Amino acid sequence: MGEIFNIIHAETRKPCENPIQKILEQGTIIAKENYPLLIAKNGKDVQIAASGAPIRDREDIIIGVVLVFRDITKQLKTEEELLKIKKLESVGVLAGGIAHDFNNILSGILGNLELASLRIAETDQTAILLTNAKKATLRAARLTEQLLTFSKGGEPVKETTSLEKIIRDSAEFVLHGSNTFCEYSIPEKLWMANVDSGQISQVIQNIILNASHAMPDGGKITVSCNNIEGSAVLIPQLATDSDFIHLTIQDSGTGIPSENIDKIFDPYFSTKQNGSGLGLAISHSIIKKHDGHILVQSEPGKGTTFSIYLPTSVSAEAPVASEQDTGKVARPLRIMVMDDEEILRITTEAQLTQLGHEVILTMDGTETIDKYKELQELGDPVDLLFMDLTIPGGMGGKKLSRKFLSSTRMPRSLYPAVIPIIR
Repeated sequence: MGEIFNIIHAETRKPCENPIQKILEQGTIIAKENYPLLIAKNGKDVQIAASGAPIRDREDIIIGVVLVFRDITKQLKTEEELLKIKKLESVGVLAGGIAHDFNNILSGILGNLELASLRIAETDQTAILLTNAKKATLRAARLTEQLLTFSKGGEPVKETTSLEKIIRDSAEFVLHGSNTFCEYSIPEKLWMANVDSGQISQVIQNIILNASHAMPDGGKITVSCNNIEGSAVLIPQLATDSDFIHLTIQDSGTGIPSENIDKIFDPYFSTKQNGSGLGLAISHSIIKKHDGHILVQSEPGKGTTFSIYLPTSVSAEAPVASEQDTGKVARPLRIMVMDDEEILRITTEAQLTQLGHEVILTMDGTETIDKYKELQELGDPVDLLFMDLTIPGGMGGKKLSRKFLSSTRMPRSLYPAVIPIIR
């Protein structure tokens, strides 16, 4: 019986109680029972759900067992993916809140460091100290940028572009000077993608860098792309009414142990001594925000393959860059700055004043629109408006923009330029 219906535990690989034997001994019905793993006759591991009941003769003696089981491997895999997404979203909300507040502090520090640098000669020893402080602050700012990308605050700014150029540029940048190289297999007529170039570049760099680290003696990373129609994609998380670009990045490195394969996209999980554990978590978040999907397959000692699916652009043509008039002479402007953080208002005012502009400070949307109307009526309008998009407990830049355009009575051509402050 054990040879026909061999059930083992998924983690310990030890034999589990056989349901047939259990029914014969207890004479009870198994309505539904999930078993960790079933080894099929062909050697394939299958996760199952089983139901069973004893078969009795007229004298109520058990003469057999009827057992029904179904393969729930895909179902459990889907549930694991959904749980992982929920966990990432929860951590993302926390990371985004921390990063936003921390970024406000860093902006104030960096702005004041730059202002101090302008008042000190480059040969002064203090200037060197300020330069080092700015470098450290920028490093901290890059970390908060990663956290914001991981969180809901880092929504992609998409544009139709060539994925091939992003892939090649990102890979060559990471591998420059190393003993690892990329071999590309990309069709000439690869579809255009609708992506945030910076974020997708970050994903490519994270994966390529991991692949390079997995091959300390150097080696080849195979990067390939192909076009896939939505109907041919057999991934439940993807909508089949879209077409996709399928990108694979494969190395021949040390591989990922089976006990770690389900953890690699978890925040702060890393097997590297100096790793932050954010690279792949951020990559997973970015691909999800692009309505795509990322998968990984690995075998210790034989390498790792990452598969990425990205929706194609509705338009197959790349956008044409618009010509910009660079011949205009700069003039002093009247600039209104809206931000709820006092240190940022003061720092921004000092920076813009240093450049020769007149600055008017406001704290939220209500004060901004009232002040703007007042200046407009006095015949002294604002040329430029900087707005913080998020004002806790007040009107932020997004809502203000709509209200501003609907409430100010003047030709649209006379509206001031509006620049959102996104942190």
